[in-house]
Amino acid sequence: MNQGEGEKEVQFYEWRPPHDDADSAPRMVIWLMSRFGKLIKTRKQAYLTLLALSIIGLIVSALILWSASKKNAPSPKALRDPEHGLPALD
Repeated sequence: MNQGEGEKEVQFYEWRPPHDDADSAPRMVIWLMSRFGKLIKTRKQAYLTLLALSIIGLIVSALILWSASKKNAPSPKALRDPEHGLPALD
């Protein structure tokens, strides 16, 4: 193949993910790895630990809200028959 004077050779570059530095990690991950270095050795373990703690926190919050709403709900009999006695509003 002959290249003309106006043609340029096309170069292709392989995409590579960014370099994985400890400095590029979020501060919470760095803190977790430094504080619990014997248990959490890699960034992936730190991310999974934070994810697990978030899920546990959401579940506990949902259970607390659910149990609080059950305690304050009027009885089914009071909802069917208002004269039976709905709680009075102050």
